[in-house]
Amino acid sequence: LLVDGANGIGALKMREMEPFLRSELQVVLSNDGSSGKLNHMCGADYVKVQQKAPQ
Repeated sequence: LLVDGANGIGALKMREMEPFLRSELQVVLSNDGSSGKLNHMCGADYVKVQQKAPQ
């Protein structure tokens, strides 16, 4: 199972669930929030507050 966690809460929850799924599925989790910052210089709040286009 390939999962793109989008550096959000879903990635954290998938990490918690992974041990329970391991016996049935091989889970590959990318964008798990372990590096980078969520919505850094992008996202709706960035555009609204900064009045700039996403980077």
